[in-house]
Amino acid sequence: MLFTIFSHVNTTKIKLVNHDNRPLQQHIDGRLTLLKTLVAIILGICVSSFLMKSSALSMDLNTKISLFIRAYAPYIKGRKEGVIVMKNGNKIIIDHHETTSFFEKLRNPDIKDMVLQNYPLKAPIIPPNKNSDPGRINNQKFLSSVYGSTRYAVEKNSKPIEWFGKTFLFNTRNGAWQALQKVKIALKKLPTSYLKYLRGSSGTFNYRFIAGTKRLSLHSFAIAIDINPHYSNYWKWTVPKTVKDPSKFTLKYKNRIPQRIVHIFEKYGFVWGGRWYHFDTMHFHYRPDLMSIARFKEK
Repeated sequence: MLFTIFSHVNTTKIKLVNHDNRPLQQHIDGRLTLLKTLVAIILGICVSSFLMKSSALSMDLNTKISLFIRAYAPYIKGRKEGVIVMKNGNKIIIDHHETTSFFEKLRNPDIKDMVLQNYPLKAPIIPPNKNSDPGRINNQKFLSSVYGSTRYAVEKNSKPIEWFGKTFLFNTRNGAWQALQKVKIALKKLPTSYLKYLRGSSGTFNYRFIAGTKRLSLHSFAIAIDINPHYSNYWKWTVPKTVKDPSKFTLKYKNRIPQRIVHIFEKYGFVWGGRWYHFDTMHFHYRPDLMSIARFKEK
């Protein structure tokens, strides 16, 4: 519309009957010049505002990708032409530039999908919004480039950790083992009433596919731990067996894990499955990138 007005002003001709009214002609010319100037200013403001908003959106994603790369720096060679180049030679697409559903993102995510949902660090425990599962979407090619691409490689990169009466393997790469060790030390300082949630863990390393999918579980990379399942709630347990498509069933959030335990895990870079709409409250896994992004947003 602004372009139309501007064009119309430019082509308008005003005919005066009295040729002796030159002051009137000058007055009208002045008004037209002022009008064109105002239109140009308004048009400039609108275009500038649009570009600023577009830049802000792009910058937000670029900031997330930069923090993501920093969180895995020892295993990344660089960023080039829309991909992250790993030191093992793998190239991971940053953004497919496709509109995909939540479940398609789970099946075939790019790096953008991994960081798209913001993790609610330090937030109270409340029922998440539908399909809000920050940290649940993971690119397996990327994770295998960091933590190991085969069962043998993951085992080789892992070492034992004592966990409240049991011993498990946990990955040493990218600071994962050290982070879990810090979690354990902090948890041991809690009152003894918290021990029931931590003892009886169902484990860490388990090289397997997620049930009903062809996606490797995060336990396959030895970067996840399930605490005592006796006090856990899992979204699939709430779906009636008569429901044929669980994705269309409205979930009712449940949780029994204390917030103090959750916050300790999060402090050292672990995502909690209780922050998900598809909740899995015994589950924690190492995602230092999401915690870096969450802390950056706090500044």
